[in-house]
Amino acid sequence: MKPFKLIWTLRHGEALHNVTMNMNLHDPPLTTLGQLQALSVSAALCEIASQPEVARLLSELHSTPSQRAFPLDAVYVSPMKRTIHTAVLALGDSLSFDVSNCSADKIHGYLVPDLQEAGSWPSDVGSSLSILLGEFEALKGVSEKTREVHFPGEEWWLKTKDEAGPRALDERARRLRKWIAAREEKSVLLVSHGGFLGMLASGFWSTMGNIILRTMYSEFPYFPCFKELGLLTDVSYDRKLRDSVVQA
Repeated sequence: MKPFKLIWTLRHGEALHNVTMNMNLHDPPLTTLGQLQALSVSAALCEIASQPEVARLLSELHSTPSQRAFPLDAVYVSPMKRTIHTAVLALGDSLSFDVSNCSADKIHGYLVPDLQEAGSWPSDVGSSLSILLGEFEALKGVSEKTREVHFPGEEWWLKTKDEAGPRALDERARRLRKWIAAREEKSVLLVSHGGFLGMLASGFWSTMGNIILRTMYSEFPYFPCFKELGLLTDVSYDRKLRDSVVQA
């Protein structure tokens, strides 16, 4: 079999603008339901990893068993509040953004601005790194190297309408695919947004429900083409989750 990578994509949990439909909310947070959705991801990851086809691919990627709780080498996260919070809740203590001082049982986390949402509405615009570091305890270990690589300046999140246009988004998706291909990690989770994940995986704008977990793989040298494994987990309308929010 040709060299390949296992690609997991995850859209963030329900955020405030998904409920209010107010796109003028800047970098909106997860709702209570969105947080519960994020907490359900760990079980979905383990369930999909146990599927025969995925288990076979994972065994081919890693010759020795991993010490990690989840079948991931790294997590690439859009540096917006709803995606960071989703990643932190989904993986818990298994995730570490302190990649320079990370034990073997931890999954490396990277903040990647190219994974930010596609649009230019305030709800699709992120916050400065200093604000994110102050809000999320899990980011305290973000190394200087990581900041330099992924955050050339405090205004990483600024987007013009042209930068949110189809041509610019296609170029961003191509750039990100090449970046992923050049990385050494073999099984990676991308925590991003519905619009941009559609561009990244399919080459066209598509939307998906909150907390859609897709499993794909990509062979070399044909990367950056993603091939669906046909495994799709959608808990965005999980009745038990919604009922628990109502009862609260």
